[in-house]
Amino acid sequence: MECKLKKIIVLSVIVLFIGVGFQPVFANYNITIANEKQQPFNGSFYKTFGGNEEDSGKHVQQTTDGGYIITGITGHTSYGGYAWLIKTDSTGNIIWDKNLEAYQTNYHFCNCVQQTTDGGYIITGYNYFWADGDNDVWLIKTNSNGNKEWDRNFDKTENDRGNYVQQTTDGGYIITGKTSEFGAGNVVWLIKTGTGGNLLWEKTFALTGNDISFCVQQTTDGGYIIVGQTGDFGIYYNDIWMIKTDSSGNKEWDKTFGGKGIDSGVCVRQTTDGGYIITGKIDGEIGLIKTDSSGNKEWDKTYGGTCGYSVRQTTDGGYIITGGALLIKVDSIGNMTWKKTLPYDDNGLCVQQTTDDGYIITGDVKVGFFNRDVCLIKTDKDGNVRNKAVTSNMLLLRILERFPMLQRLLL
Repeated sequence: MECKLKKIIVLSVIVLFIGVGFQPVFANYNITIANEKQQPFNGSFYKTFGGNEEDSGKHVQQTTDGGYIITGITGHTSYGGYAWLIKTDSTGNIIWDKNLEAYQTNYHFCNCVQQTTDGGYIITGYNYFWADGDNDVWLIKTNSNGNKEWDRNFDKTENDRGNYVQQTTDGGYIITGKTSEFGAGNVVWLIKTGTGGNLLWEKTFALTGNDISFCVQQTTDGGYIIVGQTGDFGIYYNDIWMIKTDSSGNKEWDKTFGGKGIDSGVCVRQTTDGGYIITGKIDGEIGLIKTDSSGNKEWDKTYGGTCGYSVRQTTDGGYIITGGALLIKVDSIGNMTWKKTLPYDDNGLCVQQTTDDGYIITGDVKVGFFNRDVCLIKTDKDGNVRNKAVTSNMLLLRILERFPMLQRLLL
C-alpha cells in the first residue's frame, strides 16, 4: 500500500510540474521515447533480451570498456537452441549479439564467459547431438566483436558437460564440468588447454558415483580449486564437494560439507586471506561456507531462498550472493547486511561487483505463461534497482534528473 501511494504521489507531482509550465525544460530534446535507448538512472538499470522461446542468461562479467558480456541460451525448444553471446555498453544497451553454433548439433548451451587478455572472450558449455544423444564439452574463443576464432569439442563419454572456464596465467584455459566413467557414474572432469584450445591434460575425480563440478578457479599458488556436489542421484542426499589440485591437476586435498539433506556447491572463490568462499545449497536454503586455505570450515550460514548460484568477495571484505529471486549482501563473517528481492520474478544466476561499487546480475525472467527472457540488472551499492518502467522512459528519467527530490520516492 505504501509503495502504491509513493508511485501515485510521484506521478501526480510529475503531471503537476508538466502542467504548470515546466515543459520548456525539455523543449530542445525532441524526445521520441520509442526510438531512444534505455538509460540507467543513478547507476542502475533493468534490461531484458529475448524472443518467443526460452532464453536465459547464465553468466555476466564487466568488461574492460565498462560494458558487460553475457552468455546463455536463446530459442530453446524441444527441437534445439543456440548459445547466445551479448555485449552491452555500460548502460546495458546491446552493442552486438551472436548466436554461436557448432556443426551438426541441435543444442548449443553456454554456461560461462570470461574476457581474455587479448580483449576477446572464452566461453564454455556443451553441445548436444540429437541423432546419438551425445553431449560434448564445448570451448569457444571469439574476438572482441564476438566473431568465433576457434572452437573445440572434448568427448569422453556420451554425457560430457562444461560448466565453467577461466583463462589461466600461462594464457591457456581451465575447464570444469562432468563426464562419466564405466562403472563409476558421473565424475568431476577437469580439462587444461593451451592458448589455442589444444588439450594439455585432463583429470577425473570420483567419490560416490554421482559427482559433478560447477566452478573452478586458479589459485594464487598456480593450482586449482573446484566445487560441486557428491552423493546419490539427487533423490535422498548430496554433499558439497571441494577439491584442491596442484598446477598439473593432481589432487592435494578434498573436503565435503553437508547435513542430511540435498546440499550442493555451485560457486567457489579464493578470498583475500588465502581461504575460500563457497555458495550453493545447504539444507534446502541459500548457503555460504568460509574455509581456511586448507579447506577447513571456519563458519557457515544460510539465508532462506533455495540455492546460491554466485558469490563474489566485495571491496569491503564482505560478500555478495545471488540465488533465485534474491540478492544478498553479507559482512566478512557472513552476517547479513541486506537482502533484496529482484523485480519481476527474476531468477538471478550470476552476480559481480562493478567498478562503481554497484552490482551486475544476469539470469532470466518469466514472460507470459511459458517463455523466459534474459535479464540484465544493474543495482547501486545498496542493491537498489530502478524498475523497467523508469529505466526505459527517457522523459521520466530527465524529469527525475531535473528534480532530484523525486528520486527518493522511487528508490
